[in-house]
Amino acid sequence: MLPFTNRAVLRKSFRFLLIISQFTLSSFSLISCNAKAAVLHGKSVGFAAQKSRFRNAKAQLSLFKRIIFTN
Repeated sequence: MLPFTNRAVLRKSFRFLLIISQFTLSSFSLISCNAKAAVLHGKSVGFAAQKSRFRNAKAQLSLFKRIIFTN
C-alpha cells in the first residue's frame, strides 16, 4: 500500500489530469461546433441556390410548354 503522501500526490495529479482532459474535450467540442455551423451554413446556401434554379427552370418549362403546344 502507498504511503499517505504518495496517495495525496496521486490524487492531485489525477485531479489535474481530469481538469486537463475536460478542458481539452470542451475546447474540441467548441471547435467542432464552429466547423459544423460553417459547413451547415454552406450547405443551406447551396440548397437555396439549387432551389431557386429549379424554380426558374420550372417557370421557363411551363412557358415553353405553352408556346409549343398552343401553336
